[in-house]
This record gives sequence, structure tokens and C-alpha cells, in this order.
Amino acid sequence: MKTEPQQPSNSHSQWGYGVLVILLTLVTLMTNSPLDRQVPGLAILFRIAGYLFVFGLTLIAFRPVIRDGRANLSAFLQTYRFTLIPALILYFLGLVIGALRGPDPGYALHQTASDAVVFVFALAIFGWLVRDLPTRTVKLLRTTALLSLLLFVGSFIIYLGNVQGLWAVNVYNHPLGDGTHRMLMNGPFTHSNHLAYVLMMGSLSAASLAAISKKDFDWTWWIMAGTLAVGAAITFGRGAMLGTAVGVIAIMFTRHRRLAWLLLVPSLSAVLVLTLGGMGAIHLPAFIPKVGFAGRSSIWKGGIEAIIESGFMGLGSGQAIGTTGWSMHNFFLEQLGEGGVLTLLGVILWLALPIWKIRTSRLAPRLAWSIVGMMLGLMVHGIFWSQFLNGLRILTLVYVCLWTALGTQRGEAPETSPA
Repeated sequence: MKTEPQQPSNSHSQWGYGVLVILLTLVTLMTNSPLDRQVPGLAILFRIAGYLFVFGLTLIAFRPVIRDGRANLSAFLQTYRFTLIPALILYFLGLVIGALRGPDPGYALHQTASDAVVFVFALAIFGWLVRDLPTRTVKLLRTTALLSLLLFVGSFIIYLGNVQGLWAVNVYNHPLGDGTHRMLMNGPFTHSNHLAYVLMMGSLSAASLAAISKKDFDWTWWIMAGTLAVGAAITFGRGAMLGTAVGVIAIMFTRHRRLAWLLLVPSLSAVLVLTLGGMGAIHLPAFIPKVGFAGRSSIWKGGIEAIIESGFMGLGSGQAIGTTGWSMHNFFLEQLGEGGVLTLLGVILWLALPIWKIRTSRLAPRLAWSIVGMMLGLMVHGIFWSQFLNGLRILTLVYVCLWTALGTQRGEAPETSPA
């Protein structure tokens, strides 16, 4: 008698979603939360719980490596000898050299170790992804998009109540140039830019899901991507707004090129208008609170001056301070200031080499190119924000995992994967 093949149990899939939800929630609460200021005891508990959860997941993800370390290490080296390993070697070598020649070697080496933890955790989670790469990549994107939407809805309701004076919940007032302040939406964070970053991630995840959908035009995911993009715009986070626009349009080019070209023109026009307004060449409406670069032009100039003074070899992690006394406020300048040309070269290799492997990636081409669009959005966002690897920022790790996935060869079997 012929038996029907058994279908995979939904319980395992639901368990995976549950783990992702807990992970995203805990690590989000661990960083940039007002709990540190208002309820420090509760903030410490969240941080401890987050680290324990991350540590537990890392151990689970590394179980195959522990069981057969030599075979898995060989598979890892074989798979990533061109796409990831050279980049990581250069990245950390530059940071160590910079730390040893910087003003505070102990602190810089501690920060470098923190960066290493980020990569170890990202690779461990990638070990979970790679066992069923196409399915789990989509699951990761879906969870990120839905949680970001939930966060936006809650943040927007709180923001409206704050504006109307119905309550005062974690209010954030952005200082304006004339000495006044403007209330901005910041959700559960201490700054609106942090919420903007999360909403950007959600928007790009939703756009990627729309691009790979079986439907000709998946309204559900595109509407969600647009809604989260509007949320990022409400925060007036310059980098997130620009990164969202660039990333979403790049993702749209993978499937809807005509619509992408139509969106490209008004997007470039809006960027031009805001840039001219920031330079003072034209007058912008008063309801736009962030019209300039918030002094970033002078900050970037001071950063370049400090880099030249250091001889382009860096001063160690956490030591990238410009001559103005401010941090670089730019991802690429920060990497050059911390680890010099070696670290910056490692970053460039990490960004460029996975694209070379797209044709042999185990991800479908449209999904692979959507991830390229997501990474492009993150890098554009990095022009205005330098905090990319400082601390366990889980949404950055989503990028790290997916970007690493591009270098996974299509013919590689799960049993011999670097997981």
C-alpha cells in the first residue's frame, strides 16, 4: 500500500518564528532604550536576558561545529575563503594595529573584542539559516517586517498622544537652529534616528518579500514597505529616509523596472530640494525640522583631518574622533579612523565579493539581488550614521547574515555546510 509523504510539522516552523520574535525584541530593548535612564534595574534585567538568550542561541547554532569541528571548519574555509575570510582578517588586523598605536589600547582592544562577538553571533545565526537557506531567509525577512510594522503602529499612537498633550511617554524633542525644539517620533528609543533605522530595515525587508512574491504585484508587502517608509520619514532621520528610498527603489528594479524609474525621478528631486535647503540655497517649509546636515559637513571635515594626522593607520575601535571633538558620523570615515586602510579595505571586500558569487549562490537570483538592494540602503544610511557594528544591534546582524548568504555556493549540501 502506497503511503503519502509526510508533510513537515508546523510546530517547528512556529518555533522558529517564536525564537526570531524573542531575539529581535530582546536585543532591541538592550540598546538605545530609555529604560537605562528611567528604570535602570529593569534595563539591566533586559540586557542580561538578552545576552543569555543570544549566548544560548549561539551554542545551539554551533552544535554541529562542536560535534564534528574539523569537517565543519574545513567546509567553512572552503566556502568562504574568497568572500568572507580575507575581509575579516583585514578588518580585525587593522583594528588591532590601530588599538596598539592609539591613545587607549585597553579600551580599543575591548571594543574590538565586542566587534568580534557580533561577527561570531552573526555567523552562528547564519549557521541556523544555512540549513534551509531559502526558507529561513524568507522567515527572517518576514519576521523583521512584521515586528517593524508593530513597532511603528505603537510608536505612532504614542507620538500622536504626545503631540496632542494626552500623555507624555518617552518624549523626544529635537533642537532646531533657532533655539526652539520640535517633537519627533522616537518610539521606545532615546533618539528618533534609532527608530528610523529599525523602520528602514522593516521597509527593505517588506520590499524584498514583495519582489520575490509569486504574485505579479504583491500589494500587501508593497503597502507595508511604503507604510514603514512613511514611518521613517515621520522620524525625519536623514540617513534612514535616504537609505530607505535607495534600497526600496533598488529592490524594485529586480521586478518592476518601469515603476522603479518613475519613483527614482521624484526621489532624486526630493533629495536635491532637501540638499539645497540644507545649504541655504532655497527656503523650505517650517514643518520640516531637519533641513540641514546638523553640522555634519564640519564633523566630516574634522574626521578627515584626524585621519590624516593618524597616518591613515587608525587609532583603534572607539577612538575615531575628529579634530572637532565629535565622532565621525559616517560609517566609512569611522572604519578608516579606527582601523585605517586595512579595516576599510576589509569592509570594501566584504561588501563587494559576495556580489561576485551571486550566480552560484543558493539563494534565488531575485532574492539575492534584493539583498544587494538592502545592503545598498544600509550603506547609504551609513553616510550619515557611523554606528554599524558597535554593540549587538540585531537588525544590522540581519544584514550580516543575509549578505554572508550570498557567498554560499548553490551546490553545497547542508550536511557539509559551514553551520
